[in-house]
Amino acid sequence: MENAIPQRVYDFLKNYPPFSLLEEGVLLDIAAKVKIRYVQEQSLVFTQGEEARKEIYLVKEGAIHLLHSTEGENQLVEVCDQGEIFGLRPLAGTPIYTLSAKAVEESLLYVIPTAVLLPIIEAHPKVAWYFAQSFAAGNASLSQNKQDRSLFSAHPSPVDKAFELVEIQSIGHSKKPVTCSLNTSIRDAAQTMRSQNVGSIVITDQENVALGILTDRDLRNKVAVSYTHLTLPTKRIV
Repeated sequence: MENAIPQRVYDFLKNYPPFSLLEEGVLLDIAAKVKIRYVQEQSLVFTQGEEARKEIYLVKEGAIHLLHSTEGENQLVEVCDQGEIFGLRPLAGTPIYTLSAKAVEESLLYVIPTAVLLPIIEAHPKVAWYFAQSFAAGNASLSQNKQDRSLFSAHPSPVDKAFELVEIQSIGHSKKPVTCSLNTSIRDAAQTMRSQNVGSIVITDQENVALGILTDRDLRNKVAVSYTHLTLPTKRIV
C-alpha cells in the first residue's frame, strides 16, 4: 500500500505526453518524486515577474489560465486543462515568470521538480523536442520574435535532496480546503459540502494526500443522472 500514491500518479502520467513517451521504469521514478498541490478557485499558482521555482506543473484536475499583464490589464494567453503542462520557464533557466498562472476552478496539480526532468530530457530526444515545442508555442502566444535557444543547453545541477510526496497544501490561503476520505460515503460528502457551504470537497488518503476533487457537477452528472447509490464510497466516482 505504501506505493499506492506513486502508482496513481504513474497511471495518470502515462496517458499524457511527453510522459507517455517514457518507459515504465523511468516514469515510475518520476511519479515517486511528484508533489500534489491543491489550488483554490481564483488563486494564483505563480505571478508574472515572480522568481521562477525549480519545478513545472501538470494539471491533474481543474483548469489554469495563463495571463499576461500589461499596464494593469490581464490578457488570456492560454488555458491549461487536464493533462497539460505549464510553468516551463525554469527548464530554460529563465529566472522569472513572464506570465501569471491562475486557477479558474478548484484544481489539483502535479508538481514535478526540474532536477528530476532535466536528466530525462537530455537522455530522451523526443521528450526534449516536446518541451521545446511547448516552450516555443508559449513564446509565440506572447508574439515574441526570438525563441530562447538555451532551453536545454544550460541548467542548474540537480538538488541534493529529492522532492517527495507531501501532504496536501493549499496555494490559496484564504481558507482551509474541506476534505474527506476515499471511503466516505457520497451522502456524507454531499452533506459536508452543504454544511460547509462549499461547491467541492477534496478527497484524501490516510496520509492526507489529495487524490481528487468531488464537485457539485460530479454529484449532478455522476450520481443524480446515473442513479449511483448514495451509500457508495466517494472513490467510486472520483
